[in-house]
Amino acid sequence: TSFLPKVEQGTVKLLDQKTWSIIDEHVQPHSLLRAHEYRSTNTSARFPLTTAEVVMCIKTLSLETSEHTHTRQTLVTIGTAITRGGEDLPVTGRILVFNIIDVVPEPDRPETGHKLKLIAQAEVKGAVTALSEIGTQGFLLAAQGQKCMVRGLKEDGSLLPVAFMDMQCYTTIAKGLKGTGMCLMGDAVKGVWFAGYYVSLPSRLGS
Repeated sequence: TSFLPKVEQGTVKLLDQKTWSIIDEHVQPHSLLRAHEYRSTNTSARFPLTTAEVVMCIKTLSLETSEHTHTRQTLVTIGTAITRGGEDLPVTGRILVFNIIDVVPEPDRPETGHKLKLIAQAEVKGAVTALSEIGTQGFLLAAQGQKCMVRGLKEDGSLLPVAFMDMQCYTTIAKGLKGTGMCLMGDAVKGVWFAGYYVSLPSRLGS
């Protein structure tokens, strides 16, 4: 039991900008405890990353959170990769969208007045390697596997696919041009892609 294999696993932590102390964290519950038992012993670890899941990218984005009122919020968006087993198993990933909410702080720790709240997530095929805003509607651009996909945040916590484009290889960076539907996407093989998102029936993302 002293030489058990180790599996890489990511952790998301919320830090105070002044003291750099940990306010809240998003970790995997211990395998010997059920999730609700673990939460009762460690209330800060509420949003588990799965085994072999690592964070690939993290961005603070202004996204539309209501399709009825068109309200926007500044949200922490995270892209992950899940590598289970060897080369014969495909890599999957997740998109996690967090809101930082105000709560009653712990005694003598005023910096703990904030917590991470998971408001949306989506499991996708391929690692999520780049994130950005795109367009004027508060949509999310995510590079997942060999595709780049535009998604809209719905009130039920889902991320609805709106448009996509095949990239042929893994995208390492994505940047939307503010106030337009244009974006730049880059990879290590083919260089830089200049693409645009426009609303039609159906909506399209093309270079």
